Amino acid sequence: MNQPGKRLGVFGLGGLGHMAELFGKAFGLHVTVFSTSASKKQEALNLLGAENFLLSNDEHQMKIEIIPIQFACEAFERMMKNDVKYRFVIDNENSLK
Repeated sequence: MNQPGKRLGVFGLGGLGHMAELFGKAFGLHVTVFSTSASKKQEALNLLGAENFLLSNDEHQMKIEIIPIQFACEAFERMMKNDVKYRFVIDNENSLK
């Protein structure tokens, strides 16, 4: 986290989620918050300073490269090679199809 400009995805804004966002911003990271609650958007963006807010239950917003959990290691390797156009969504229970 000591590399300003890197990206951080925070899943859930509450409990540890808001702390992760605050730490990420303090370290100069570009923060995106993922939440199932649209009511937390203004707080995430305006109060805590996230650059992006995505509803994780909105198919259109999450329409990115979706992979099953079994390919998480390969996804990480591709990410390290910058071989990802936007981001990966790991579909843990095959629920996004």
